[in-house]
Amino acid sequence: MYCTSLVHLFIPDSVESIDNAFMCCDNLQQIVIGKGMRRMKGAFKKCPNIYNVTCWAEIPPEVDEETFESNVFHSTSTLIVPYGSVLLVPYKSLDLYKNHRIWGKFRNIQEIPDTIPESVQRERMFHRMKDGIRYKIDEVKLMYGHKEASVVELEDGQRYSQKEVVIPIQVDDFKVVGIGDNAFRFAETTTIKLPSTITRIGSNAFTGSRLSSISLSKELTVIEDAAFQGCSLREINVPGSVKSIGNYAFGGCDQLKVVTLNSGLQKIGIGAFSGLVSLNSQMLTIPETVTEIGDKAFESMIAGIICLAENPPKIGPTTFNPVLWQCNIRLMVPYNSIQKYREAPYWRYFLDTVYIEGTKPVEVPKNGDTFEYKGIYYVVKDAKARHAHVTSLPGHRKYAGDLVIHNSVTYLNQGLLVTGIDDINYDAYLHDHGTNTELTGLSIPNGNLVTSIGAHALINVVNLQSFVIPNKVTSIGEGLFEGCSSLERISIGSGVNTIPANCFKGTALAGLVGKTDKKMTLHGNIKRIESGAFMSCKFIEIEIHDSVEFIGGSAFCNCESLINVYMGTGMKEIGGSVFEGCTALKRVLCPAMTPPKILDNTFGQEIYENVTLYVHENALAAYQADKYWKKFKNIDTTDGRVVFPTTNISVAHPSGGSGRHPGTGGIKRPKK
Repeated sequence: MYCTSLVHLFIPDSVESIDNAFMCCDNLQQIVIGKGMRRMKGAFKKCPNIYNVTCWAEIPPEVDEETFESNVFHSTSTLIVPYGSVLLVPYKSLDLYKNHRIWGKFRNIQEIPDTIPESVQRERMFHRMKDGIRYKIDEVKLMYGHKEASVVELEDGQRYSQKEVVIPIQVDDFKVVGIGDNAFRFAETTTIKLPSTITRIGSNAFTGSRLSSISLSKELTVIEDAAFQGCSLREINVPGSVKSIGNYAFGGCDQLKVVTLNSGLQKIGIGAFSGLVSLNSQMLTIPETVTEIGDKAFESMIAGIICLAENPPKIGPTTFNPVLWQCNIRLMVPYNSIQKYREAPYWRYFLDTVYIEGTKPVEVPKNGDTFEYKGIYYVVKDAKARHAHVTSLPGHRKYAGDLVIHNSVTYLNQGLLVTGIDDINYDAYLHDHGTNTELTGLSIPNGNLVTSIGAHALINVVNLQSFVIPNKVTSIGEGLFEGCSSLERISIGSGVNTIPANCFKGTALAGLVGKTDKKMTLHGNIKRIESGAFMSCKFIEIEIHDSVEFIGGSAFCNCESLINVYMGTGMKEIGGSVFEGCTALKRVLCPAMTPPKILDNTFGQEIYENVTLYVHENALAAYQADKYWKKFKNIDTTDGRVVFPTTNISVAHPSGGSGRHPGTGGIKRPKK
């Protein structure tokens, strides 16, 4: 105690206890504690200048709050020390000290170098950890003066858990040039950014991971076998620097929708893009440099193939799904190579082989061109993308019979994909404002790429009785079926999220395709029902999904057979005169806990007086206090057990299946 001249202290292994032994040694700076130390309470109290402690004891000695001054723990010694106070402990005891209640207060705890095993020293010599990512130095190249490293898998079978990873260009002066085998296998990583220095992605590098986004380096030359197999990629752009894609490199990536291959690629391995169930809407482009494509490389369905190679690449009997040949999928090749492909092994099985636009100096389709194909007229909408839409007959003529929209058409020897319907009868209607009694049906087959149907396209087609809007259709125009007085059944695909104005106005709509009841059920993707959408329809009951937030004015006006209206929990606003003329209406259910915004004439005085409004018991007070909702003379609720509706507020999509959106607050349909 009070040894003010003591600066350095060495305590031998034989000493086991030094309680209060060196108090007030205010010049003490460095301490070495022997292996035998067991107890040292208050040992260095009021020794503020300690900055280096080496403790050889494998089990942390017993200490208390007064063993060291607090500034020692926090590296705030009164001495000026470059890196602050440090505690050195045996390698295998590092965690014991770090997790100790007192010893763990040292901010800088390290292993005593002499205690670190040789295997660990070697691991540290040729491996680096940065931002949670492990890198391995190329020992062979290092011998020749090349400082290169690759990302490798974690030790002991651990998996990377970072959602987003950014790989640097270099780590400790070592250039990062690759992603090693199995590096991110089964990792939780969803997004990774690679530096421009990456030249190789190893086998199984991302197999089974949750990777959904990656940008490949333009210096990349090799993608090894199964590199991305079974991961969650949505699109991939393989740079032209890549010469070969390994076997099953992207196999089983069932969310992969877009594959872009660039000039420079030479070989595509077996099953490289097998099992890509989401690729069915893409025209696949094969670069002119490709010479070989392995079996099952593209066994999934695709919309068509554009092969830029002058000489047909070598393929096998299963390189492409044989179903493609049966479906007459279009193969597009250079003009001067058409005969080569028609004679080449397995390529000759493609029955619809045409030349690629621009490979022959002839007239090519231009945006706005109209043409006839098998009795139906089309307009070129996007010549570059080869998209065409159905359009009206020239001279204000009317279509007749049952029309079937083609998946693809030919114009000027070019294949075009049919992606929309602009007009069937609107042009004729504008000419004479009459009805079309000759057209009896219109169908869009499954697998068709139609995504839009224009406004008034089928107006006044009076003999149309039913219609199926496929799931791929995302846009339908206002007044689409207006005046289709025989239309009784409709199936609305899952891609539609808005029922536009006057869409079914004046139809005989009573329910869904394949259903005999007069019930209309709106599926869970619809957000808005615009004004006049179902005016004068014939259904008895309508169920509106929780997803619907808005109903426009007069949407269900004059639906004289309508008895029950079941709204969803997501309803926020209902326009004026929505239920005007619904003389049979008896029940309205509104399970939204916050009363949707309505107008005085949303329901009308007769409905306010004669129709029962059902609400959740916990929302009763809110509805009774609302300026307009309170006009309902009959507002009923339940005890939470018998409310409404349990059946479904979702439609069976054309592809099959339905889905009840949870969250109606337990409300069930009241007894009729």
